[in-house]
Amino acid sequence: MKKLLYINDYACTPEVYKICSDGNYPESHLWGIKEYVDTHGKKKIKWHLISKSRSHPTLRHILEIIRVFILNWKCDIIYSALPGYDWLFLLAKKLRIKNYKIITVVHHPKSRLILHNQYSKLVFISKISYNRYCHLSNAIYLFWGPDLNFYSRICPKEIKYDFIAAGKTHRDYGLMKSSLQKLNLSFRIFGDKSETNNSVSYPELLRFYSESKFICIPMKNVDPSGGTLIGLTSLVDALALGIPVLISDNSQLGIDIEGLKLGYVYKTEDAHDFEKKIKQILQMSEEDYNIMKCNCKNFAKANSFRKFSDTINCILNE
Repeated sequence: MKKLLYINDYACTPEVYKICSDGNYPESHLWGIKEYVDTHGKKKIKWHLISKSRSHPTLRHILEIIRVFILNWKCDIIYSALPGYDWLFLLAKKLRIKNYKIITVVHHPKSRLILHNQYSKLVFISKISYNRYCHLSNAIYLFWGPDLNFYSRICPKEIKYDFIAAGKTHRDYGLMKSSLQKLNLSFRIFGDKSETNNSVSYPELLRFYSESKFICIPMKNVDPSGGTLIGLTSLVDALALGIPVLISDNSQLGIDIEGLKLGYVYKTEDAHDFEKKIKQILQMSEEDYNIMKCNCKNFAKANSFRKFSDTINCILNE
């Protein structure tokens, strides 16, 4: 039986596998690996957790690429949930040193895909990213949907807040806070390591979400070129819980939030447009709001993580 190497920079340990197996963390954060381990056993996988240290990033990145290959070159299947650390496996395959099966998940439109024809499969989770490479025969688009079994344990609660926001990456909480205070609306913000330095556990956050009318995903214009995917986890949480979103227009997800009636989209860092969308939300009828909640749940069911995981495991087992 072939051995698989799984690469990621978070949730990449046997301990996380156990937490997911116990139902205490969404299986989606293992990117399909839990199903593979359940089928083939723990001895058929090697875990490689990438360090997130930011000191000397270019040098560390190069050294980590070398380290990943030296420690794991005997593996047969290389599955990376982030691109950029499988280059030596790609080179070895091109040079016919070893015929690796190599699969990677591409997050950002700006991702550089070196030796892309050596990949067995390129899995894009952003439609915008996918559209750049859709001409490749080894490219597919898969929405990274919610683990509905996990979210089903979160019971709906009485609404206490108009908006709740969470996340630590590139969030524009200053705009959100000043606008909502001006309109005298109730809200909570959780953002460890962001400008709002408070945090709760993931299950606690989901319980707070269930007490909110809308989930707000405000993001800064950190990449004017549109090369960075942001806000996906918060959107998936909202869809799984059936809660509409108010999101800035720079997520690079390629999902028509307003067209699908999953929420509202405002112009990034535009307080006037943010407040305009807030007023539209306040004017919604109860019927329209319930339709939007239903749309979120239906989208989550149609694009659940089970579809993602089954597809990934079909590729891994080919």
